[in-house]
This record gives sequence, structure tokens and C-alpha cells, in this order.
Amino acid sequence: MHWRGDRNGAGQEASAQPDAGAFDEQAAFNAFNVAFPGLVGRDQELSAAQMQAFTDFALQLTYPPNPIHNLDNSLTAQQQAGRDFFFNNQSVVIAGPTFFTCESCHRI
Repeated sequence: MHWRGDRNGAGQEASAQPDAGAFDEQAAFNAFNVAFPGLVGRDQELSAAQMQAFTDFALQLTYPPNPIHNLDNSLTAQQQAGRDFFFNNQSVVIAGPTFFTCESCHRI
């Protein structure tokens, strides 16, 4: 959850979807408590109860829909053409006659 990935709550636990290791949202958010004194300027970290209340609140927040995407995630004709080109158009790489798609190097 932390944008740099250095606070993910993984510890030594194996990562597995949906809630283990690096995917444990509760542990990841709670691991960020150390930032309150150093980054935010508080005197000390939040108490366990305060941090849990903050975690419960923050994990309910959702991003608004992408203004460029249709709400049903369908693509316009132009967007579909770009997607098709990216995944299906084979181009010759400078070093030889081998053909690759854009996605061969630029994984999504």
C-alpha cells in the first residue's frame, strides 16, 4: 500500500493473494505508523487503537472511476485499435529477423 513499497507488512510471511504477506492490507497500513513522528511531525506514533481506527477508515476509501475509461471498462474503437496493435502487431527488432510484439518487451 505504501507508494515506495517499503511498508508492505510482509515480514517473513509468504506472499499469497488475497491477504497474506505483502498483500495483507491491514499489516501494510499498520506498518506505516512509524512515519507519523518522522514524516508527519507528530511527537509519537499513533496508539494501537488510533492506528486501527485510522486503518479501518482508510481501507474503506475508494478511488473515483477513471475519467478516461468507460464505466463498464469497454474500449472505444480507437482504444481497441491501439490495444490490438500493442498486443498483436509484430515488428522486426533491429538485431535480426525475429518478430516481436510491443508487449514482448513492454509487459502490462
